[in-house]
Amino acid sequence: MLRECFDDETSEYKEDFYEEICAFRHALQAMQINWQLVAKPYNSLAKRELQAASRSSIEAFATELGESGPAGVLTDYPPGPTFARVSEAMLQRAVPCESIYGAYREWCSRNGRSDFRSETLLRLQIRDTLGTQIRKARIAGRKIDVYVGLTTPEEENVLDMPTKSAGEW
Repeated sequence: MLRECFDDETSEYKEDFYEEICAFRHALQAMQINWQLVAKPYNSLAKRELQAASRSSIEAFATELGESGPAGVLTDYPPGPTFARVSEAMLQRAVPCESIYGAYREWCSRNGRSDFRSETLLRLQIRDTLGTQIRKARIAGRKIDVYVGLTTPEEENVLDMPTKSAGEW
């Protein structure tokens, strides 16, 4: 089609071609664009679930930490006995990095994740995702790294299920 628009003898485009280009330009200028639709990618529940399922273990855990807060994560996924223990009052100021790493390992174990990563990568993810700082602190005579600035989210609508003792079931 474009070959027919070009005149071999004069080495110029024919008048029809210029008219076609001008009409196309006019059509583009007259087009109304819905910038809200174009600027935002399509989002659905299925897309969010698929994205969540494809997160690495450190991304998924950092999301859980951001949603539940350090006290919630350490309660739901208590680290083993070799990791540092701190009081809930201490968690308001600083959280030992090794305790969060212990909770991460427990979270991986309970969620069937075998892609657990090193503590260094987890620290970077938490620092960058949740905007915390990592500092040195002395706790019970030990000098350890702690997260400073981990916030506890506001309590959302959490459904508390009544529990029964073993004899009531």
